Amino acid sequence: MGLKATLADLEGLPDPIKEAYEERDGKFVLKLEGDIPGFVPSTQLADSNARLAEFRDNNNRLNSLKTELETKLKGFEGIDPAEHHSLKTRIAELEKIRVKGADDVNTIAQRAVEAAVGPMQKRLDEMTARERAAEERERQSAALLARKTTESELTAIGLKLGVEERAVPDYVRRGLEIFQYDDGRLIAKQGDTPLYSPTNPSQPLGVEEWAKSLLSEAPHLFRQSKGGGASPKGDPPPPSPRKVISNDPLEFGRNLEGIAKGDIIVQQ
Repeated sequence: MGLKATLADLEGLPDPIKEAYEERDGKFVLKLEGDIPGFVPSTQLADSNARLAEFRDNNNRLNSLKTELETKLKGFEGIDPAEHHSLKTRIAELEKIRVKGADDVNTIAQRAVEAAVGPMQKRLDEMTARERAAEERERQSAALLARKTTESELTAIGLKLGVEERAVPDYVRRGLEIFQYDDGRLIAKQGDTPLYSPTNPSQPLGVEEWAKSLLSEAPHLFRQSKGGGASPKGDPPPPSPRKVISNDPLEFGRNLEGIAKGDIIVQQ
């Protein structure tokens, strides 16, 4: 029998097992050495969320600045009467200093426009590049957070159902091939096709139901019950011979509970 990670009290537990727990905030928590594969500490999760919030804020500021710059650039489209009058006055001044010909005037006017617009366009290009880089960092952070969350949920359910700790990486790898984190929950898919519960086809396939199916597909992932020797006084009697059923999906679904308990074996 596996040990629960958290208990409300230690009543009824043998003394050696009590020593495996420590009290935290009014509850008794199992002492562990190292981190469980796929588990995301709350501090790391909070840090990732803070980074995402920072990326979103920066992205909003960049969008505002981009809009402001684009609005200013529109002021250079066409020539209004005031600009035309100013240009004519400038041409007259240029003629006084012996600037002759339309080509000379056009060249000077073009240089003036480039001098005004060039820095703003350069700044806009730089801001656009930073915005794209920020969006890519946010996308990568979101993808990493989604994967860590998926691994954490798969691990928690697997350990609850009896997955051997050393088999957790293999179990999680199998789960990542089936489940995707989307809109705050795990969704089972085969490619782009959603997967549904064999026992209730109107409902999506859940992690716990999928994990229980591994009892027959990959029993080596789970902790085996210890046998051998006479049972100590007070232990329950030896289990009766296990029932064998076919691997028909309907029959498998009807016997999920018995399969999970080990009372039923699925014939391959």
